[in-house]
Amino acid sequence: MHYYLPYRWQEFNGTDWEDLPNMEYIEKAYCDPNMLRYQSVDFQTMKVDTRRLRRLTTPSSVTKPSEYVLTTEWIWYWKDELGTWTKYGQMNIKKVSSSICSSDLETVYLSDPAGIIRFTAGGQNYIINCQEMRQRNVYYQTEKEVRRRPKFLDFEKVKMLKGSTKSAADNLIQNPLLKTVNYPPHWCMKSLPEVGYQKVLVPENSGEFSNIVKMFTTTVSGHVVKKLWRVQNPSLWQVYQWYVGYCYKIVKRRLKSFTFIDWLHFLNVMSVSHC
Repeated sequence: MHYYLPYRWQEFNGTDWEDLPNMEYIEKAYCDPNMLRYQSVDFQTMKVDTRRLRRLTTPSSVTKPSEYVLTTEWIWYWKDELGTWTKYGQMNIKKVSSSICSSDLETVYLSDPAGIIRFTAGGQNYIINCQEMRQRNVYYQTEKEVRRRPKFLDFEKVKMLKGSTKSAADNLIQNPLLKTVNYPPHWCMKSLPEVGYQKVLVPENSGEFSNIVKMFTTTVSGHVVKKLWRVQNPSLWQVYQWYVGYCYKIVKRRLKSFTFIDWLHFLNVMSVSHC
């Protein structure tokens, strides 16, 4: 998006899209989960009075490496019984925090905007319905509102970030498992679509081809494998990486001396036992 800000609010005049005045004020209000509107701009219906409204934005921060400084960092909130909006991963007034944070939720949401996300908090199990933006306690069946809003960047902050690289402190909430270096080494890095998947022909003289044919013929004999395609789906791979990290955190919380090496051994044992 070629614009002096990483966001752009526009209304439809019946023929074309026009920029709204007070762009930063609208954005600042939108970034506050307490705000449902700014003057005549309605964030719920995405309308300005009766006219259609849209917000153009840069890609989500979880889809790009940290060198992309003007991505949009989306923050996820839930509303408690007192009407307070709390960020996922942060402690609420009861000193309870969820097992997932905004970057975890954003990654799963982008792979399936209508999906269901499960997590724990304070010994309770919860699910988030992304389509309805509702959080439900699995046992008590109580529901809370969920909101997804961007982190606010004003023009001065944008000027400072342009041409720079994010510091490590700016990326603490980003899951390190989501970086591209964690894709399988045999994947073709030139075939990683931002959305969906891409099929890549597996060379017949590769070890990957030989291993898959061997596994295939173990259970299905009497057939000849002529060609193999690898389905590369970056979004699903990122969700898998997130889930592995999430499970590791849960196990480590219960077993204080549990290390990541123990976790890898645990995964190997589980995969063998389910073969």
